[in-house]
Amino acid sequence: MDTVNGMCSDAPRAKKCKCGKSPTIFDMENGCQIYCANHSTVAAANYRSAVTEWNNLKSVREGSHEKTNL
Repeated sequence: MDTVNGMCSDAPRAKKCKCGKSPTIFDMENGCQIYCANHSTVAAANYRSAVTEWNNLKSVREGSHEKTNL
């Protein structure tokens, strides 16, 4: 599932589902709880990979001598 600016781009209910911290009754009635659960998981995964990429870019820019071996 791809995300665009934190929203799930391939979800047909993206505009109807708020996916906030507390889903509304409207969200639940439209099956948004499944969409919102997926959205949270994907958002977290995307955030982690973005941080990893950023750290890799930083270490390359700062020079390999400063890179820490994990």
